[in-house]
Amino acid sequence: MKFQFLLLCSLSLTLLQGQAINSRMPYLRATGEGSVTAQPDQARLTFGVTTQAITAADASQKNADLSTKVQAELKKMLGSNGKMRTNGFNLSPNYRQTPQGQNPTISGYNANNSVEVTVDDIKLVGKLIDTGIKAGANNVHSIDFALKDPAPLRAEALKEASRRARAQADAIAQGLGGRAGRVLSASDSGAIVPNPPMPMARMVAMSAIPVESGTLEVRATITVEVEFINGN
Repeated sequence: MKFQFLLLCSLSLTLLQGQAINSRMPYLRATGEGSVTAQPDQARLTFGVTTQAITAADASQKNADLSTKVQAELKKMLGSNGKMRTNGFNLSPNYRQTPQGQNPTISGYNANNSVEVTVDDIKLVGKLIDTGIKAGANNVHSIDFALKDPAPLRAEALKEASRRARAQADAIAQGLGGRAGRVLSASDSGAIVPNPPMPMARMVAMSAIPVESGTLEVRATITVEVEFINGN
């Protein structure tokens, strides 16, 4: 009896689920994309200082002295237009080549220190690079342009994507001989995409280091499910 009761419950649930699926109103799915292009108003630069010495202590000390000088000069140039933070420190041995079969021996040490600078004045990027190199930085690992507040641009991109998704839904419905009704569901995705520098892109040409900021594109995609109302 217990088995029969469970079987009946299972069949009833399956029937109810089937009725729910079958009774769902006809709908169509459409996707729209929107984008807004803007000039970046923030940049992130990573400077590296590498030093070598026979002993680990000497390599570290040399690096500390040089890194302190580099950071002091960068802070002076940066002023109140951004911030700075240490990105990482690494100390590793250098190995001397030895005849085959012999264990390698340590010939010295490399010390690496990196610092990330975030600047809110794009015009300072070239000067910062020049200042860091002259102060003793021997690596500029990366330059990334960004937006301090992408939210307003993302909102504009979402509005445009929504309008296009709705327009596409209307066109599909009309093509099927009906019309699009209310929106049943919507989902979104978005990203900030760096564009390659364009010929007319703003040039940051400071000191000896010219840097092109290019543009950033904020994209959004909206996918909607819309009620389909048959015109017949």
